[in-house]
Amino acid sequence: MTKRTHILAVAAAALWLGGFTSTVAAETRIGYVVGVTDCIESQSESSCGGIGFYGLSLEQTLSDRWSIQADHSFGTLVFAYSLRSTAAHLKYIRPIDTGALYIKAGAHSYEVNRAGWLSGDRTRNGTGASVGIGWQYYRPSGLGMDIGLIGKGMTDFDSVGVQLSLSYGFNLF
Repeated sequence: MTKRTHILAVAAAALWLGGFTSTVAAETRIGYVVGVTDCIESQSESSCGGIGFYGLSLEQTLSDRWSIQADHSFGTLVFAYSLRSTAAHLKYIRPIDTGALYIKAGAHSYEVNRAGWLSGDRTRNGTGASVGIGWQYYRPSGLGMDIGLIGKGMTDFDSVGVQLSLSYGFNLF
């Protein structure tokens, strides 16, 4: 990830950190995620086009302010790349009148296939940092949605994008 992304992530985390106070029951949410990202090539600092992606997410509330979230997504970048990513995040939630704002940070593992006539076949695997910020509206034990910005660091490029998630929550415990 770029220096600017690291600074933004640290600043956002410093503004949002709060206590582990809980007044809600633990809830599990399963969701479907879609989104679009743009990537910035590390060496040239130029845009390499857009990636449309989709995937599944699983979220477990820890308290009224904290949850853990895992997601697996697939994407394709304009004929030249395909991407698979699995991420785990710690998510801080700040309730507001119309839902909640959130910030999340964690790590992801990825596989990028750069194939075809543009660059020859090449596959890269690795891990990197992953951060996000957004808005969510969840009905307890019911439907919910969120929209957010997500940034992920990778070896050849960093990606920044928008994602939309529709989910359903239920109590397992």
